[in-house]
Amino acid sequence: MAINPKFQRQYEWSRKLAKEPAGDNYKALLNTLYYVYPIAFEKPDFQEEIRKKYAPHITKFDLFSLNMARLFRRSDAIKIAICCMPKSGSTYLLTSLKRVKELDFQTIYLQTPYMNIDFIEALSREHEVDELSLLIHEMRGFNWVSHMHTKWTPYTEKIFKANKIKPVVTFRNIFDCLVSMDDMLMSGEVAGFPMIRLPGNYRRLAEAERLAFLTDYVGSWYLDYVVSWSRAGLDTLKLHYEDDILGFDLSTATKIRDFIGKDLSLDTIIDAFQLTDEKAKKSARVNKGISGRGEKIPEAARDRLKGLTWPYRDEVDFSKVL
Repeated sequence: MAINPKFQRQYEWSRKLAKEPAGDNYKALLNTLYYVYPIAFEKPDFQEEIRKKYAPHITKFDLFSLNMARLFRRSDAIKIAICCMPKSGSTYLLTSLKRVKELDFQTIYLQTPYMNIDFIEALSREHEVDELSLLIHEMRGFNWVSHMHTKWTPYTEKIFKANKIKPVVTFRNIFDCLVSMDDMLMSGEVAGFPMIRLPGNYRRLAEAERLAFLTDYVGSWYLDYVVSWSRAGLDTLKLHYEDDILGFDLSTATKIRDFIGKDLSLDTIIDAFQLTDEKAKKSARVNKGISGRGEKIPEAARDRLKGLTWPYRDEVDFSKVL
């Protein structure tokens, strides 16, 4: 793939500045590189060169300083963490919320401090809250929405409560999710997901073999996701693909507005969630109207996954996801 000439010029300019920091420009430069081109992922010789150039500007940073930074600002911004099953309509929620102009949301990555995560190949790392990333966004203070394949843990709950982060938790029939995951993997749209390391021959397998493999390998992650969020003690907005994505209506719009807690008209929410053109549909990554595709998965594989739910039969309702 050809490199954009403008990007190439900016890249060369940045490298030149990085080698010759002057005055206060080192702060702006390092901040830019932090988001666009993380130095820590460059070649070792360049890392060493940067360390030597910028060492005089580094102040001592101890635990006290870190704790002061944590307390420096608890932003009153609106912060929405979409914690989701893969392929459960979460991108549709994110892109729709971004279209609500009154909310002025920015999209952030809460699981990594680097905004250009494609470049550093961080998409497949586990989606747990990165405290450095959270600290940065707290200090910047804007409204944000994040998209994470994240399970509930007591730690995550404490972090969300302390920072007044509102979690939206999405659910979908697991077998439908797995078929959609296979579509995405076969198209090459993503290299992988945090909960799976694909075998080298994956794309050469027959469809039934791929779907059985995903059910056995990834299905238990989905079950544990459901179990984890059933134990959450904080306020969450639970949205179901079949009811709230395929069946998006006034009821869902009302739930979303009330959960966000801002005085918005329902028409504003409804308009933002309408996929009015092909561009909106593509960015939302949702083919509305498709449900029940999980029947393509071999029955034996589906039965194996269902069999794993019996220890939780007295505490978790899996009826909406299996």
